[in-house]
Amino acid sequence: GADYVEADVWLRKGRLEVRHARTLGPVPVLWDRWWVGRRPPKQLELGEILRALPDGMGIMIDVKGSARGMPAALLDALHRDGGEHPVMISSRFWDHLRSLRAYPNIMLFHSVGRPWELWKVRPLLKERENDAICISYRMLSAELARELREDVHWVSTWGINDEERLERVLEWGLDVVITDEVSIMRRIRALSSD
Repeated sequence: GADYVEADVWLRKGRLEVRHARTLGPVPVLWDRWWVGRRPPKQLELGEILRALPDGMGIMIDVKGSARGMPAALLDALHRDGGEHPVMISSRFWDHLRSLRAYPNIMLFHSVGRPWELWKVRPLLKERENDAICISYRMLSAELARELREDVHWVSTWGINDEERLERVLEWGLDVVITDEVSIMRRIRALSSD
C-alpha cells in the first residue's frame, strides 16, 4: 500500500547500482557503519526496479555519492525505463539536485541529516517553488516543522519505524514519511483512507 518505493542509488562504472552499503573501490567488499560483506557478483540496478514497479507506484531515488555523471545517468535511466511513474529524488549532494531543476515533473528533496546542513540548505530551498526537504527525524521538532513548511512545498522525514514517532510527525503536519516497517505503512494507509 505504499505510494512510493525508496532506493539508494550509486553511480559506479557507468551503472546505477541500488544498494545501501558503500564500496571499497576496487576491493570486492561492501561496508556500512557496522557491517562489512562480500560484494555480490551481480548488483541490482535502477533500471530493473523501474521496470518492475506496478502501475501508479512512484519511486524516491536517494542519490548517494558525488559522482559527476549522476544527474545525466539518472535522467537517462528515467527516460529509458521510468515510464509514467511519479519520481522524487533526494540527496545530500545538493549540486546533483541543482542539475535536475530544469525538470519540473521531478520533485527534488534536499536531504539533511546534520544541524550544519540545515543551516546551509535553508537559502537553497527558496530558489525553486516546488523543492522539498527530507530531514532526519532526530533533528525535528514541532517548531522546526512549522518553519520548514513555510519555506518548501513538502517536508519529509526518515526513520519513522514506530507508532510514537508516526503520531508525532503527523501532528506536526509532515507530508512524507519514510519507513522500513510494513505496520507503519498500513497505519498511514488506513489514516489516509479515513
